[in-house]
Amino acid sequence: MKWTHFPEPQFGGDKKSRWFICLGQTDFSIDPKNFYFHSTTRQENGQGRKICFLKHNYPKFTYDCFLYYNEPPYSRSEYFISQHVGNIEELCFISNEDIKIIYEGIRRYSISYSRKILLDIHNSLNLIGITGLHKP
Repeated sequence: MKWTHFPEPQFGGDKKSRWFICLGQTDFSIDPKNFYFHSTTRQENGQGRKICFLKHNYPKFTYDCFLYYNEPPYSRSEYFISQHVGNIEELCFISNEDIKIIYEGIRRYSISYSRKILLDIHNSLNLIGITGLHKP
């Protein structure tokens, strides 16, 4: 998803557009719901393990981009997201295979995701038919 004027600038800079991959949400029985998403970047910095999304595989992406597994998750409430819905654009769906690679990469290499967040993401993915993932 593309979030124009993301309300939390990186490194104290200006608000700018950010691209994220939505990975799931808290348990459906919990209110308010939180959604989990992971930032992507155009810059390959060689720091850590990553997955690359090539523009020719995802034509709605403006550039090739990278998702670094060691980046922290973003967890935002349904209410917070609803306050910014006019700035959020769904660009495309990531293939199930790439979602599995992202989940397993985060599960194996990230120290920023708690066991609870990983379990929420695991369960969310199972509910939409992305199965066969290792539990955290």
